[in-house]
Amino acid sequence: MDVFEMSFSKVFPLLVAKAQRKGRTADEVYAVTRWLTGYSKEDLKALETGGSTYGAFLDNAPSMNPDRFKVKGRICGIRVEEIESPRMRDLRILDKLVDDLAKGKPLEKVLMLDLKMVSLAERKDLKEKAAEWFSSKWSVPKDAYLESIEESFHSVVPSWYLCLDGERIVSGMGVIENDFHDRKDLTPNVCAVFTEKNYRCLGIAGRLLDHVCDDMAAHGIDTLYLLTDHTGFYERYGWHFHGLAQGDGEALPSRMYIHQCPAREWIGDRRHTKK
Repeated sequence: MDVFEMSFSKVFPLLVAKAQRKGRTADEVYAVTRWLTGYSKEDLKALETGGSTYGAFLDNAPSMNPDRFKVKGRICGIRVEEIESPRMRDLRILDKLVDDLAKGKPLEKVLMLDLKMVSLAERKDLKEKAAEWFSSKWSVPKDAYLESIEESFHSVVPSWYLCLDGERIVSGMGVIENDFHDRKDLTPNVCAVFTEKNYRCLGIAGRLLDHVCDDMAAHGIDTLYLLTDHTGFYERYGWHFHGLAQGDGEALPSRMYIHQCPAREWIGDRRHTKK
C-alpha cells in the first residue's frame, strides 16, 4: 500500500515506538516533527485520533522548515539528499530525524541547531532585521521597535534579545519599562515574547528567558515582571503569578508574573551573586 495513503494514526505511532525502543521519548519525536512541519504537539495528537492520511499530514503542514534540506545521510538504504520527489524526500527526512534520535544523537545535533542567545546591544548590526521581525509578529510598527532597540544601545532598560539559529532569528523578547498596562509600579517588564512555530517545544524560549534574567541581574535589576494570558508556561522557568493587571484597551485583566534573581556583579571574568 502507498504510504501516503496510509492513515497517519497508524504510521506516526511507529516512529514514536522506534524512538522509545532506544530510550528516547515521544516528546522528542513530537519536537523533531514540529521542527520539520510546524505542527504543534496538540495538532499532532489530533491527527493521531483523526482520519488524516500520512500524505495529507505532509501536504498540509503549516510551515515546512527551509532548513530541512540540510538533513543528509542514508535511511532505508537511500540517501535523503538524492530523493527527487519533494513529497517523498520530506517523508524520508522525518524518518531520518527519528532514526538519528534512535541512534542516540542529542536533540540539538539531530536538528543541526546552532543556537546563540544575544542582546541587540551586542549585535547592533541586526537592529533592522530584528525590528522587522518583531513587527511582523506583533503588528507594531517597525519604527517603534527600531527606536526602542536603538535606545537600548545606551541604556539597561529598554533591552532587546534574540535567539539565533546560525543567523536566523528564531525567538526574541524585550525588556521595557511598562508593557502597556495599569500597574505602572511593576517595572521593568519582559515583553514581546515570541518563538517561531518550528522551534517551539525545544526549550528555546525558556533558555532565552533565563539569559534575559541573568543579563538584567548582571546590571543590578533583580526583579522583572511579565504580563500574559498564558498559564503553566512561565512557572517552569522560575516565574510566579503576582496578580492581575489591566492591559490598555483590553476588556479583561491579564496575569502578571514576577521573577526575582539576586543582583550580580562582575569580578574579573567571573560573575558573583552579591551578598
